[in-house]
Amino acid sequence: MKKIKILHLIHDLKKGGGERFALDVVQSLMNFDDVEVKLGVFQSNNQYPDLTDDLPIEWLDSLYTPSLTGKSILSNEKYKTLIQEFKPDIVHTHLIRAELMSSTFVNSNILYVTHCHDNMEEFENFGLDTFLSKRKLTNFYEKTILKLKKYRTVQNFFIVNSKHTGAYFKKTVPKKFIDNIRLIQCGFDFSRFHNKTTATPKDKLRLINIGSFMTKKNQKLLVEVAQELTLRNFDFEMVMLGDGEHKVEIQNSIEKLGLSDKVILKGVVHDVEKYIFKSNMYIHSAYYEPFGLVFLEVMAAGLPIITLDGKGNRDLIENGQNGYLIETQYPVEFADKIIQLWNDQQRYDEMSDYCIDYAKSFDLSIKTKELVTFYKEILTQNETRI
Repeated sequence: MKKIKILHLIHDLKKGGGERFALDVVQSLMNFDDVEVKLGVFQSNNQYPDLTDDLPIEWLDSLYTPSLTGKSILSNEKYKTLIQEFKPDIVHTHLIRAELMSSTFVNSNILYVTHCHDNMEEFENFGLDTFLSKRKLTNFYEKTILKLKKYRTVQNFFIVNSKHTGAYFKKTVPKKFIDNIRLIQCGFDFSRFHNKTTATPKDKLRLINIGSFMTKKNQKLLVEVAQELTLRNFDFEMVMLGDGEHKVEIQNSIEKLGLSDKVILKGVVHDVEKYIFKSNMYIHSAYYEPFGLVFLEVMAAGLPIITLDGKGNRDLIENGQNGYLIETQYPVEFADKIIQLWNDQQRYDEMSDYCIDYAKSFDLSIKTKELVTFYKEILTQNETRI
């Protein structure tokens, strides 16, 4: 039996949803007898040492830095050698840096898959405001590089995680690829995160938030929620996991408001499930969330979710069933929902049970089967076309 050869590419292995999914899906694909898989990593930054030992990883040691001069896209000899020796049927990229690096050496005999974990701003269409922003101009330059070096010579497909992201890419990819956009939601290791909480409203409520401290994650709103809960003399603890550019700012705000005994920042942790298992409810403040793999992880542990509407997470949150979507950045409404749910034992238990059942349908084994079916479909279509 001829195996399908799949090469997944990612820039590095820092903590993040896209990085974690790439590792998980490669691990899962190794269980398919008709698939041979490798993971190419362009930079050796690895924050998942516990997950990478047994994976077929090729460290490619290359760096991409955007520049309008055109000198920043480097010829990557290790990547070129990997392509020539492994001879993949499909190259599947994750996140924009890997997508750009994949353009340094392309082969028209290979099918390419771009995994769109979010609405990548580099794909935005040219507009009058493009020249007014160095960032927008750089993004347009990078999209042009992809068009010239990759998209005009190869057959490319785009996997999106949510309907919102799908709508974005239908407006921004080259027109010839519009029919090549597929919705395949991410899966996760359900067994790793499955746990049933037994807490009651008599106990202190333990809230948790997980995510990088970047602008769009908006953790300052959670500090305001903690302040509101404290003003109401509500018994709680809030743990935040992650790191990023705004972490110090958030820590200073916590200390200034006298919330250090209520809101605890733990930084990057490798055993995130242990913190989830100690929690009762998940809160999320991102004003833009393209999907939210973390939602599935906490639901597997029976944690209902209170989250700001981040557009992409509308596909996962069923209001009143597994959580609540908050429309506005209003800490009082967050606090109302938290207290209301925690004080209603029956509603909390029903939502907790539903969360577990809902998350189970996203188990990695199920979603990887969908992905393999997709691989076979596009390969068959390509053979027919040829």
